[in-house]
Amino acid sequence: MTTNKVRNYLLNDRSALDNEGITLEYLEAATCNTKWDELLLSHKYDQLLAAVKANPYERAHQAFRRDNASMIIKSTNKVSMTITFLDGETKTADTFINFEKIVEAFNSSYNKRKRKYINTYLAKFKKKQVSNFHMASNKLGDFMPQK
Repeated sequence: MTTNKVRNYLLNDRSALDNEGITLEYLEAATCNTKWDELLLSHKYDQLLAAVKANPYERAHQAFRRDNASMIIKSTNKVSMTITFLDGETKTADTFINFEKIVEAFNSSYNKRKRKYINTYLAKFKKKQVSNFHMASNKLGDFMPQK
């Protein structure tokens, strides 16, 4: 579930109240934009995703956004040449060319950083997969001496 789907689920679906992992704090945050933005960058949102049973990729992507909030651009203003990041920090450029260079630098590295972070995050939780060949070849009789 994406962030918008989770928020719509909390606001519009009555079954959200029956879910054991969802508390009143999550429902309050879904009603207010500022509280929702704060919740997205906290560890409590991970608990909400676990309660909603979101797929591991969504959980990894949210962890990436939380850990790299100071490097992800939320909005830009070309008139005042300011860049606002997810954590609320702003950066101002002195010329428009420098402004474009800064935005390009952050945007060009985003996909690489995200892919690397998500792969390492998912590798922690991925179970070791054993093929049928290895299961068939690792029998107790293989280790016993033959008479």
